[in-house]
Amino acid sequence: MCFPRTVGEVTTGRRRFLMAAVLVAAIPVTGGCGKKDPFGRQPLEGTITWEGKPIAMGAIALEPAEGQPAGANASIDNGKFSMPRETGPCPGKYNVWIRAFENAGADPSTRETRQILPRKFLDAPPASVTIEQVSDDKPNVLTIDLK
Repeated sequence: MCFPRTVGEVTTGRRRFLMAAVLVAAIPVTGGCGKKDPFGRQPLEGTITWEGKPIAMGAIALEPAEGQPAGANASIDNGKFSMPRETGPCPGKYNVWIRAFENAGADPSTRETRQILPRKFLDAPPASVTIEQVSDDKPNVLTIDLK
């Protein structure tokens, strides 16, 4: 059973609803304007080779080595990778982990893969890198030739 509201309650309820609606409507408008990355992420691109040949498919992960608030990762395709500023690493030193795969099935359309790098690269990071503050048109560049 519903009880009728008094006139004062209805007015107060409408005011609260209108104030909430205005605030909710303003969030998308102000949320994207001037939004600054709290981590100061930086763009990064590069090439990864194994014994002088581009890694056909794989992944690169940057693990913070100096307490940075976030790491970063990207896929490797034909030896190249790219991390835009939005997903890139923060300035500082990182341990670089790399995984490289090849198709393990006889049929190239299968998704069965196997790791092609030696165990030493799975047990310890094969490289470390320092990420600097840069502009978007001149990203940090990383070139690694695993041997």
